[in-house]
Amino acid sequence: PVVWEEAGMRALPAPEIAARPGVVGQGGDGGRHGDGRHQHQDAQQQLQTHVARKSASFTDAKHPPLAFEVRYPPLHEKESAKLTGLVGVDGFLMAYPSFHNGLLVWGRAEGNPADVQLSSQDDEGLNAKSRSLLRFASHGMQNRLPAACPREDWDAAHCIEVKNLTHKERKISCCYMEQKRGILWVADKEGYVSAYATAHINAMAAAKDHLLHRWRACRVGYVTCMTTPMNNELWTGNNRGIIRVWPHTAGEATISSVFNPFAEDCEHRGRELRKGTFDRAHNSKILALLCASNGHTIWSVSKQSMLIWDVGSGVCFGGVGEGSGKEASGKDASHAGSPTEYSGTGVISKHVGLDVDPLNGSILWRPAREDYDYCHSQQESWAAMSERGVVELTERITEGAERAVNFLGKLTGSSSKRSSQTRSTPRDTLLSHESSKRNLLGEATSSGLEKLGLAGPPIASQMVTPGKFGKHSIVAALAPFDDTIWIGRSDGIISVFEGAGKLVESISLGATERTHSTAIRCMALIGREVWVGTAGGDIHRISVEDRLLQGSFRAHSSAVRSIVQTGVRAYALGSDGSISGFNTDQDADVNRLCWERFEAEGSDCYSRTSLGVLAVTWNCGESRPDVGSAFFRWITENSVDKSMIVISLQEVEMGGASVALAAAKETLAAKSQEKGNANAQYWANAISSVLGRSWQSVSLRQLSGMLILVYARSDLHKSLGEVKTTSVACGILGVGGNKGAVAVHLSLYRHRMVFVCSHFAAHQHAVDLRNANYHTILQGLDFRTDDEREEDGGDFSPRYGAMDEDGGAAATSAMEIPLDLRNVHAIFWMGDLNYRIDGQYDQVCKLAQERDFATLLLCDQLQRERQGNRVYKGFGEAPVAFQPTYKFDKGTLNTYDTSEKRRVPAWCDRILYYTRAVTDARDAANAKAGESVDVEPVEYGAWMDVIDSDHKPVFGSLKVSLDRLDAIRKRKITASILSHAAVDVESVGIPRFVLSPHTITLHPFHNPEGVINLRNKGDRAFFFSVQATHRGEEGKSGQSWLKERHLRAPDFEIRPVRGIVHAGRSVEIFVRAVGSGEGVMGAVDFTKYIVCVQSEYARGGIDQTRGAVKSAEFHVGLV
Repeated sequence: PVVWEEAGMRALPAPEIAARPGVVGQGGDGGRHGDGRHQHQDAQQQLQTHVARKSASFTDAKHPPLAFEVRYPPLHEKESAKLTGLVGVDGFLMAYPSFHNGLLVWGRAEGNPADVQLSSQDDEGLNAKSRSLLRFASHGMQNRLPAACPREDWDAAHCIEVKNLTHKERKISCCYMEQKRGILWVADKEGYVSAYATAHINAMAAAKDHLLHRWRACRVGYVTCMTTPMNNELWTGNNRGIIRVWPHTAGEATISSVFNPFAEDCEHRGRELRKGTFDRAHNSKILALLCASNGHTIWSVSKQSMLIWDVGSGVCFGGVGEGSGKEASGKDASHAGSPTEYSGTGVISKHVGLDVDPLNGSILWRPAREDYDYCHSQQESWAAMSERGVVELTERITEGAERAVNFLGKLTGSSSKRSSQTRSTPRDTLLSHESSKRNLLGEATSSGLEKLGLAGPPIASQMVTPGKFGKHSIVAALAPFDDTIWIGRSDGIISVFEGAGKLVESISLGATERTHSTAIRCMALIGREVWVGTAGGDIHRISVEDRLLQGSFRAHSSAVRSIVQTGVRAYALGSDGSISGFNTDQDADVNRLCWERFEAEGSDCYSRTSLGVLAVTWNCGESRPDVGSAFFRWITENSVDKSMIVISLQEVEMGGASVALAAAKETLAAKSQEKGNANAQYWANAISSVLGRSWQSVSLRQLSGMLILVYARSDLHKSLGEVKTTSVACGILGVGGNKGAVAVHLSLYRHRMVFVCSHFAAHQHAVDLRNANYHTILQGLDFRTDDEREEDGGDFSPRYGAMDEDGGAAATSAMEIPLDLRNVHAIFWMGDLNYRIDGQYDQVCKLAQERDFATLLLCDQLQRERQGNRVYKGFGEAPVAFQPTYKFDKGTLNTYDTSEKRRVPAWCDRILYYTRAVTDARDAANAKAGESVDVEPVEYGAWMDVIDSDHKPVFGSLKVSLDRLDAIRKRKITASILSHAAVDVESVGIPRFVLSPHTITLHPFHNPEGVINLRNKGDRAFFFSVQATHRGEEGKSGQSWLKERHLRAPDFEIRPVRGIVHAGRSVEIFVRAVGSGEGVMGAVDFTKYIVCVQSEYARGGIDQTRGAVKSAEFHVGLV
């Protein structure tokens, strides 16, 4: 079979799933362990973590995909949405939360196809704003309409903001798109969950018209993840480690009022799942809830633990970890189905997993069907106990204590993040006490739990051996279409488990020259591949079926926070807020052709422009010259033809008190350093006054006596942003702020620039110490916030890379640079570097007066160290043609130091610059801003008539040339190219299948199992999923699904509930009777199940309108 065939593209053979050396559970028996459970020690030796192997069609970094740039990093962060996640709905891209805590919605990149436009009759039923949104969807991301979001940057793809989605417009915490029923679930930070129909998503601005349900899912904390198994119950996990299950939702009726399940007259509060009687599911935030395709289990995942739950009863099987294989799966098969013998509160050995019936593949030792009602009743009582306020007070006390601990941690210099990873709360202590058990639940409850085997000791809080993960915690989890669970760790390792808990394979992403960081940040199922986003901005594509690495490419210059599929396109969200789109099908030849076409058609997307930059550095020696003095006069005169001005000052204040106060501010309130103290404000106000109203302040950063000020022309405000500051101290005891640097990061026309003001160690012979200062500062320049560092895998130390001989990024070098600076187009470094001239005082003074600079430069320490590649490798400096600027007698024009010390004159004050050449213009991250930045020195000199200090100010007049991007034109060209290269869904994406039989009748004892055959008659593989339709649900009101207390669970088990069917192949769907069929409310003879079939391009894309998704149904009867 062929998995890809299109004009001009080479056919790739379908990968075969076969056993692989060193991997257990592949091929053959499909991974069932059977007798292998007695040989788990041998399996453990074979399960060695390996670097992901490359497929034959591997797409390397030399052929990255062409990116469709939806959104660039926000220029003004405080005024823009801080996006945390993406969701795809019917081809539309959505991101949350928006600035007003709603959704940002983008139309399709190419606009709506003609066959999905609403008819004129439909259009008549829409209000004016909805019609405007319809036109917006038709134009896609190309043209701005009045409904477009005004807070987005000028160069971002045009979108609309959907508000009023959450309760009282609270911030969205997570979104979950249930595509099989067309429901968008939205959770907010107040604990509410809202359900919206997505039938006419382009009219969704009328949010209330689409609201199906809304209720408060948790009083303390908020929902962080959701999922819906085949029985259509909604499972929610929150940031406090609590799992709730909400009963079957009809989803068709619309309610006009908000329903509060916690009201006094409400009978139903959902069900709360616990590991043991008094142990909540997890001790920290739940990252994911995953439905295994076996239909029996749901996995809950937090940073340090993984639990497996029974779908029907909600009982916990145990936690996956380093067990011996006897804790949760060592029973005799003769006791199957006996509730008195069941115990799921142990550790599930990852080398064995749960017991699986070798005949039918179902999991053994599950609660019997007749025990479901009792389990559900017990879980409802747990929920009621929690919501009656028994533990709410202790939860709030704990939250307050955590904030106090975080504050004290800052005082002591410890990390404020560690307390949130694992903790023992007063609630745990209270509820673990035996007397509390009996007082809260009573004897009847305890005895009832003992009947089910659930009253044993609680499960350990960390199911994974602490030494196994250490600081490398779980950061992402995914359940693909096969019966596996993928767990991604912060150290770049992916563990693949069977749905029953057995470890199949561990894959390491490995490190390459192009890989900045392999710390995993997110994973998503894109077609038949898992796309793994890393902290370094790379995306790795791994095949689900053979787990071979299909390719890697650079998607962002920051960590990849979220990935989502919308039909034939996948979008990735960076931690800096940027969004990029890529075709889901990747091929090296196609990528190359796309880039060749873009280079031919997109050359006019950029226009070259130049601007003048004035850089000034001065050690002012604590002086405060008047605004009318020579220094300010020079600034005024030199600013006439400039667009930006950068002032670097040293010794604006001195003394031990200044150093100590600066250290305290850096630890407790680093942001206050961006305002500066009274001395810094004097300089800021003075410079602003002499520049006038046509200039605006861009940034300020102070560290003790060091101060950097950046100004720009007012007309650059639209194109200038991404302003960040940082500081590095390396003075007294290695941490004092009397020596070190302050720096400002910004972007201009989407080119990143860094300006550094530094002050190095003094004294004639301290060359090595000055070199050390340089490297300390360079390696410490980190503009990330604490949250961004945690997103990079909890790494609070600077990230390092390397620079090659030409100053570009390379794999090996003697000099290391932070990874942040790899993405910077230009660095301007200025300050009192304190490098001296080696020579005698009298001789150097004479040569300086004679202006014999060539001879003096031969003895200049900085020149010598640069030539030896010990400092400033790759940096440039204009020719030095001015007198040494240190050390003069204060108040004199040209008199060098006449004191007893007789300091040798030196060029201590310098200005250097570095530009990064874009060696690979096809790098998806680098190509966002076009070509590299060019810096040309125009003038380099000193203002010798400034006599307020023993240093003379040094200035550099620089011509900076860069490209201005026409973002709208680039998007049009890119969308056209990607559309031609993408799969035609109508021709290759429409599934053709046969489902038979349509009706089967089972008996609980005589004929308990049946088989439904699903055959693929097309020439492309497709996915399928099975959805239950509960009996008696027709005619229920919109609120009855939540108020019904004892809705009976289905009498049948289906496996698998989802999967893939290759071309010309068939899959058997097994149906097993698990109930007696008696006492069902509104009893009917048959239960209906719907099989949803879709191509690999339908996820998040255009659904039934273009045939990418089809469905069929079958009926099962119980006699």
